[in-house]
Amino acid sequence: MEFLEILANQMATAIDNAILLQKLERANLELTRAYDATLEAGPELWNCATGKPKGTAGGLPK
Repeated sequence: MEFLEILANQMATAIDNAILLQKLERANLELTRAYDATLEAGPELWNCATGKPKGTAGGLPK
C-alpha cells in the first residue's frame, strides 16, 4: 500500500510539473512576441542617430 501512495505522489508531482512547464512556455512565448513587437516599433519611435524619441530636441518631453 505504501508503494501505491508513493507512486501516486510521484504522478501528482509529474502532472504539476507538466502544468508549470506549459505555463512557463506560454509566458516565454508572450514575452518573446512582446519583445519582437518592441523591436519592430523601435525605428518608428526612436531616432537612431540620437537615441531620442522623434520630435524632441533635448530628450524626453517634460
